[in-house]
Amino acid sequence: MIYRRHKIKRTVLLPLIGTSIILVLALSSACQSLNKRAPLSMESVISPADIYESKEDRSRVINYQINLKNIYTNVRSRYKPNQLDFFLVSGICFSNMQVNRSYDTYLSLNTKSLKKFLDTKTTFDQRASVIFNKYTKPLLKIAAEEREILEDSKVAGLMINTRWKVKKTSGNLSLTLFEQIVLVTKKEQVDHYMEGAITDQELLDQSTLIAINEGENPHIINLHLE
Repeated sequence: MIYRRHKIKRTVLLPLIGTSIILVLALSSACQSLNKRAPLSMESVISPADIYESKEDRSRVINYQINLKNIYTNVRSRYKPNQLDFFLVSGICFSNMQVNRSYDTYLSLNTKSLKKFLDTKTTFDQRASVIFNKYTKPLLKIAAEEREILEDSKVAGLMINTRWKVKKTSGNLSLTLFEQIVLVTKKEQVDHYMEGAITDQELLDQSTLIAINEGENPHIINLHLE
């Protein structure tokens, strides 16, 4: 599946696992109700090897099991499940994504925040800025600590995906929908960021940021942090 935004000359492919399996990134979670509060186990979150299509992908997820478990444990130690939880399937996985003309493998963290915003009080950019500061940055740093994965020549970088809820009103109608942002950043930018060589804003400017709003196609955005 390929998503395009008019007037943007970048092609974005958004599968979660392997080269063609698309599970939850652009859809509401089919495997878990967003209202379910029970914490997900490590076994549920880390994608099993048999989900992947290619032998190389299956081997990779097996080889880095310790690193993937470290990520799960570190996320759990920082956030309570009622603050941030994983998607049931492929919460931590290796995803293939095409940006520009490069089709690469990324270490992917797929999460959902229990935070709810009011669209009458905040803009999308304000909400995305809050999510970036509260979740995206810490998750990126947790994933970046697993150097063995990033030293893999076949892993291009990190993909941090976080969803949240927003209550939208139109006249007398009120509806709660989801929004999310996906930060896709190459290893070079990850290294520079971890070294303190680039700022939060520079990281965003040098990476690809995708916005997903329920009922709309994913599209690339430029976010200026507030």
